Amino acid sequence: FRQVTSFADDLEREVAERTSELEEERDRIDKLYQITSELARMLDMEHLMPRALGMVSKAVNAKDGVIMQLDPITDQLYSRAVLNPNSLYDSPTSDRQLHPAERIARSLIMEDEAVRMVNNLPDEDYWDATLPGADVWKSALALLLETGEELLGVMVLLSDERDAFQEAHVRLVVAAGNQVASSINNAELYKMIRDQAERLGTLLRVEQEEADKNKAILEGIADGVVLADTDGKILLFNNAAERIFQMPRNQALGQQLSQITGVYGATAASWAQRLEQKLRNPDDIERDFLDERITLADRTVSVHLSPVYTEDKFLGTVSVFRDITSEVLAERSKSEFVANVSHEFRTPLTSIKGYNDLILMGAFGEVGDQQKMMLTTIKENVTRLAALVEDVLNISKIDSGREHLTVQMLDVNKVVEQVIEHLLERPQHQNKPMTVNFNVVPDLPLIQGDIEKLTQVINNLIDNAFNYTPSGGTIGIELIPQDEEERLLISVTDTGVGIPESFRESVWERFKRDDETAVTLEVAGTGLGLSIVKELVEMHNGQVWFESEVNVGTTFYVTLPYYQPQYYYNTGGNKN
Repeated sequence: FRQVTSFADDLEREVAERTSELEEERDRIDKLYQITSELARMLDMEHLMPRALGMVSKAVNAKDGVIMQLDPITDQLYSRAVLNPNSLYDSPTSDRQLHPAERIARSLIMEDEAVRMVNNLPDEDYWDATLPGADVWKSALALLLETGEELLGVMVLLSDERDAFQEAHVRLVVAAGNQVASSINNAELYKMIRDQAERLGTLLRVEQEEADKNKAILEGIADGVVLADTDGKILLFNNAAERIFQMPRNQALGQQLSQITGVYGATAASWAQRLEQKLRNPDDIERDFLDERITLADRTVSVHLSPVYTEDKFLGTVSVFRDITSEVLAERSKSEFVANVSHEFRTPLTSIKGYNDLILMGAFGEVGDQQKMMLTTIKENVTRLAALVEDVLNISKIDSGREHLTVQMLDVNKVVEQVIEHLLERPQHQNKPMTVNFNVVPDLPLIQGDIEKLTQVINNLIDNAFNYTPSGGTIGIELIPQDEEERLLISVTDTGVGIPESFRESVWERFKRDDETAVTLEVAGTGLGLSIVKELVEMHNGQVWFESEVNVGTTFYVTLPYYQPQYYYNTGGNKN
């Protein structure tokens, strides 16, 4: 009976102990559940950490606690949540406030321990009781906060009593710490996603605002703007394009740009055909390759088409169409008016010149010296005026498109000789001593060209050299055949005043003259000579340029091909 009674007492004692353990486990699980439930609802880091620290500290009866997070860039610990803010102190070696428990946290990381329970803090070497507020604490429970292999920080719980923490507290803190680490990681991810979403939202708003702004600008542009992809299909068609093409936008979008322009006549169709050929070979498309006029029905439209690139990738084309019908009509009217007026000038000038020459020759009686001087002055000015009228007529013909080449085989040696002989006969040049050097080039290849127009080119260049070279100067004309390139180089060099640096960009512009030089040398003219030279040289598929040095001289260069392509192919390749 005593044995049975003793066995029953032992059993009741074991049952009571086990019941106590189960109650503790139940309380631990209940606290852990509360912590987990509470943290699962929180994603804001500023609220999550203080709440997590407070719940875990309460669960183990800790008097103070701190969660220190690890900076991934500097590997420094900094306090993110503190149970008692008065525990923080200012350090002279740091710009942030420190906590005495940082010593435990660093030791835990260095020793690579997941959890540490300290029953008597003052006995530990790493503990510094001289730090502000450190002498109060006697026990500690520290835990690494990790997710996977990533260390997020350290949680340290403190008590002012020795042996304040037990194994049950360790198990609770380890389980709660895992949840805290997971919640911190989730909160970080949530914050990163939220920040990214806000940035994307801001970017989208900015992009939308820019798109709306660009669309408003595009629709407000008076010129037609058409954007096409790499296949030439229209992607964008603004209001002005609808007006110019007289076509609604929904009908134009998705169609080929060449089809839209090709229905308006031969000029537009030719332009569209060239465009289509270029789009088939994107590698051959220049960065700025098309700028011309086309005819759409009864209207004239200026077209500027440019390729669109991202680095070296061809994305499509953007075309700008401007209705210039009124400008073209005004130009045409102006050209016709100038041509008519010039023709009207030419008739009386011819009569004046003819009668003046007859009087000078003595056809109507003897002419005295004083009369001869006045008649000679009249002749010089009539000749000058006739040259000006001729220049204006030439510009008018070029502008109206009525100037065409009459190609024949010609010897440039003879052309230069005739020009020099003609210029030396002019009265203003006879009174201005000048050395003219020109050596006929033997066996010079004949070239294809318009003899009248090339004569005018050479005449204008040599006359220019005469006008801007003081008396006693030298003018040299040289012909250099370039057989390998099948081109002829013509150079006209003078020892004149040169072209100032400030005027060089304006040399080829119409009605532009360096007035200071012209007045000093008493050079008359309209500033059309060199612009006519450039137009006529380019009509011959040639090039013209110059080199100049002030008070030293100027050299004009002209290169002309031996054979004109259109004339050469139209004659079946016969160079003779």
